[in-house]
Amino acid sequence: GTRARIAVLRNQLKTEEKEKADLEKLIDAAAKKDSKLGDLRTQVRFTREVQQAATGMLARLKDEVRETVSTKLNDQFQSMIWKKEAFRPVEIDEDYRVRVTNMQGFENRSGLSAGETACLAFAFSLTLSEVAGASYPMVVDSPLGRLSGDVKESVSEVLLKSLDGADDLNSRQLIMLMTDEEFDDQVETIFARQSPAIFEIQFDQSSSEATLKKV
Repeated sequence: GTRARIAVLRNQLKTEEKEKADLEKLIDAAAKKDSKLGDLRTQVRFTREVQQAATGMLARLKDEVRETVSTKLNDQFQSMIWKKEAFRPVEIDEDYRVRVTNMQGFENRSGLSAGETACLAFAFSLTLSEVAGASYPMVVDSPLGRLSGDVKESVSEVLLKSLDGADDLNSRQLIMLMTDEEFDDQVETIFARQSPAIFEIQFDQSSSEATLKKV
C-alpha cells in the first residue's frame, strides 16, 4: 500500500537527484569548456588586432622613412645641380626606386647628364648614411671630373658639409682620387676648411711602381 508507494517515490527521488547531479556536472563541464573557448577566441581576436596594428605601424614607419629619405635626397641633389628649376622634387616611390621627374611630368632619370647622375649618386649615398646614422668611409674615383666649375664647387661644398660634426667616435672618412684639373684652386680652397691630408701619386716608369707622397 502506502509504504510501497513511498518506497517507490523515494527510489524515483534518488534517481532524479542522481540524474540532477549528473546534469549539473555536465552543465558545469560545458560552462568551463565554453569559458575556455571564449577565452581562446578572445586571445585569437587580440592576437589578430595586435598583428594588424603592428602591420599598420610598420607600413607607416616605412612610409615615414621613405618620405624622409626622399626629402633629404631631393635637398642634396637640388643643392648640387646647376638646373635649379629643371626637376620636380626627387622621391623614393613605393617600390623604393629613385624617381627623377622633369617639370613636364616625365620620368627623366635615364636622361640625366653624366654630371647630374654623379650628383644623384652622391646625394643618395650621403642621404642613406645620414638617415641610417652610419658614418662609413667613402672612396670616390674622379668625383669632379664631369662637372663644370659652378657645380664642382657646389658638390665640393656638399661633400665638405657631410664631414661636419665628426668626432673621434663617429668620424666620416672621405677619400677622393682626383686629377690636377679636378683639384683646382677653388676646390682646394673649399676643402682647406677641413685641413685635409693631400697626397700625390708618383709613378716610377722604370720600376712600374707607384708611391704616395704627402703634399
